[in-house]
Amino acid sequence: MIWGVDMRRRFAIAPDLNLLNHGSFGSCPREVLARQLAWRDAMEADPIAFMEAARGRLRDVVSQVAPRLGAQPEDLALVENATTGVSAVLRSLVFKPGDRLVTTSHVYGAVRNAMRWVAERAGATVVEVPVPWPVESPEQVVAALTAALPGARLVVLDWITSPTGMVWPIEAMVRACQREGVPVLVDAAHAPGHVPMDLDALGADWTTGNLHKWMFAAKGTAVLHVRKDRQAEIVPLAISHDLDRGFPLSFDQTATRDLSSWLSTPAALAFVDELGQADLQAHNNTLCAHMADELADMWGVTVPAPPTMRAALAALPTPGDVPAERAAWLHTALQGRRIEVPCVPFAGRTWVRISAQVYNHPDEYRALGRAVLELLND
Repeated sequence: MIWGVDMRRRFAIAPDLNLLNHGSFGSCPREVLARQLAWRDAMEADPIAFMEAARGRLRDVVSQVAPRLGAQPEDLALVENATTGVSAVLRSLVFKPGDRLVTTSHVYGAVRNAMRWVAERAGATVVEVPVPWPVESPEQVVAALTAALPGARLVVLDWITSPTGMVWPIEAMVRACQREGVPVLVDAAHAPGHVPMDLDALGADWTTGNLHKWMFAAKGTAVLHVRKDRQAEIVPLAISHDLDRGFPLSFDQTATRDLSSWLSTPAALAFVDELGQADLQAHNNTLCAHMADELADMWGVTVPAPPTMRAALAALPTPGDVPAERAAWLHTALQGRRIEVPCVPFAGRTWVRISAQVYNHPDEYRALGRAVLELLND
């Protein structure tokens, strides 16, 4: 199945922009944006009645999302983004001096900051487990994590890493934590709509993921999944009137806010169903794999993770081993050519992280490849 140019008209992306960065914020189909606008109009037409009806409508949205994630609606709350979900969990838990909070060297920067903040206030410490990069196998990742688990108070794991675009062996990692009796919070920011998910089977204590990335929802739409035995201790960042209703209802209405992004999510689910979830994921994964290999050949580099640990994201080293401090320069220079792709400083060098989505075409990646070579050869 080939989409690319024909599919692009379904999105509001600027005609002159080469968008190879779906992973950062997603891109919303026009029909989802239209549905969001309709909800905003309804909210302004009769604000009181709208807000009074909101709770039931939000629970209906959750009931439609939950089966797609392998979850039960009563275990799922809507939040604005995965960062909010992570912070809600971290700030609900009680830490004490000497506790160790464990994550990996591939942790997302915002999550690192949240972990450090709660640890410093409690006299706890954050340990970042070095994970090899480039990586050869999932077993390397599990082994690196397992060695750091004894005595840990909490582990925070990525499902798909942000700086390096790798799909972690999340099931094996969660099982390793459970064998040691260590609670685990999964940052699944990139997972919904990107890879198959079965949260009930995964069994992590807490998992949070964005719907506005790979599931095409409007910006500011995400979920927090809390295992039933952990729900009593989790509260939203903003404590409000429904606190006594417990999780997840205490998250639904925490203050006045624009609910249109959440309420328009069924339109995003309909868009996914039109394309077919399995077909969509297969298309994006195949496009990403082919273009990562083509760019690697063009640049004379090696893709740093095996195909089994990649989906629709791939991070490649720049040709000539550009140092990490030059990442911002390269990103800005590419933006000047209307190419949007993350240039990530990681492990002492610069990496280019491509995404693949239905509106992308192979020629866009080839343009990126040529632009990088031209900029680095100037």
